[in-house]
Amino acid sequence: MLADLLYELVQIPGPSGHEGRVAARMEAALQPYVERRYSHSPCEVVDVRDAAAAARILVGALPHIFASAD
Repeated sequence: MLADLLYELVQIPGPSGHEGRVAARMEAALQPYVERRYSHSPCEVVDVRDAAAAARILVGALPHIFASAD
C-alpha cells in the first residue's frame, strides 16, 4: 500500500515550485488517518493523529536512539 502510494506520487509532475498536485494527492490519501490538519503556509501542511500517544512513543524511543548513536 505505501509503496503503491509512493510510486503514484512520484509519477505526478511536481517540479520545484509547482508541487500543488502532489500535495493535493498526499492530503487526499492521508485524510482517513488524520484527526487534525493545520497549515502555517500554503506550502506546509501538518497532519496530526493522537499526538499524545505519538509523543509518548517518541520519548520512550529516545534512549534507544541515542544508545545506538554511541
